[in-house]
Amino acid sequence: MQNEIEVQRIKAESEATRRKMLEEVQKKNEQRWEDRENNYQEHVKRLEKECERKNEQECERLLKKKEELMSNNFLSTEIKITMFAIFFVLLILTIQNGIAKANVKKLSP
Repeated sequence: MQNEIEVQRIKAESEATRRKMLEEVQKKNEQRWEDRENNYQEHVKRLEKECERKNEQECERLLKKKEELMSNNFLSTEIKITMFAIFFVLLILTIQNGIAKANVKKLSP
């Protein structure tokens, strides 16, 4: 009788210890997933900022080029074509940036 009580007590302690260990493992796993999610979100934000920065730099470069071309006081056909091409590239870059942002948002878990 005493042995059975002792066995039951040991089983109960063992089960309690097992549950506690399982909870600790679960908490660690949840924390890891949360850390991964946070790292992923930070990475996405850095990529978005980098895309925006590159797009802004390209826009600034193209606007400077436009100003240079406009300041020459002669707009030959070649210059007009070049300006059209520059603005077309700017439009494409703007569209690509929008698509890239949309794709990044789609990839977000």
